[in-house]
Amino acid sequence: MSILNQLASTAMSVQLSGTCTKTLTRKIGGASQVLATEYHGDEKAFSGRINMLPEPWHTKSGMKSLKAAYNAVRTAFYKHTMPYGMDAAGGAGADAKAKGERLVLVKHIADGSFVASMDALLADLEVARNACAGVWDLIITDIEASHVLGVHFDRDFFPTAQDIKKSWYYAPINPTPLPNTTALDGAYMPRDVLESIEERMEEQALGRLRFGQQQLALEAAGYIQTLVQNTARISAWADDPNRGKRPPVGSNVVSNIKEAIGKLRSFAMPESSMGLALIDLVDQVEGDLNLDSFTPEDLKNSVVYSELVHSRATKAEQTLTNGIDSLFAGYGE
Repeated sequence: MSILNQLASTAMSVQLSGTCTKTLTRKIGGASQVLATEYHGDEKAFSGRINMLPEPWHTKSGMKSLKAAYNAVRTAFYKHTMPYGMDAAGGAGADAKAKGERLVLVKHIADGSFVASMDALLADLEVARNACAGVWDLIITDIEASHVLGVHFDRDFFPTAQDIKKSWYYAPINPTPLPNTTALDGAYMPRDVLESIEERMEEQALGRLRFGQQQLALEAAGYIQTLVQNTARISAWADDPNRGKRPPVGSNVVSNIKEAIGKLRSFAMPESSMGLALIDLVDQVEGDLNLDSFTPEDLKNSVVYSELVHSRATKAEQTLTNGIDSLFAGYGE
């Protein structure tokens, strides 16, 4: 099966398109120079900004909850999808930047889980947006009356309640089928022209698939590197006679690695030599880590165990890094 048709039967295309309001901070003219003079430094090293929506109004307005709901949509979307679109301005291969289109597995569309979870988060966002807009004018009036911003209060600086309703918004997420060679069936073109189009489609699909897989592999490597660094800090802390508070491991470090490696396996596309090699790499990394043999609590409670996990994670990081260099060598060149 061609990569193009394998992709079309395994994944669907999705995009996340949204908008939010401007940052509610404002630069204070001349503040950099004042600060530089006060602290005997260079004004290029200083910046003076004022928070136009300080506490408690940030929380009372619902803006804090609105931002959390907005970010929750984005986090969930990226958690379950793989990059497939590239920013042409970013270059190719390792220099490419993910943009726009992403892939979601057909099985998560078929069982309804992806659409249902995203729709629920979008509904939560709408509730938070309406709640914030509903009290916004009163909040701005209250800030003015408090004189907390002094001479820097400016009602025209703030978005209106209507602006709030129109922003902090994501468009509905609608999965669409990926193009494949069957779309050319019945096309009245010379055979050589059809074959040329199919080759171009196949080449583009392969390039975008490799790009997405590379991004997932790099994401997994980043999480493993975090585990390496965190466990190293614990060892250094244990060896320090003047040690203070024990460094944290990170409550999500193990689950982040599991999810990243699992997603890399899911998008490996095993009906190809590249896919089989990627699955073999994932197997090696999982074997090096042996993730099911420990929990964050184990790392938190035992320095010896933390050192053992550090050794495993270091090996896994090297395995994955070498695998990425090998599998994606020359990509985009």
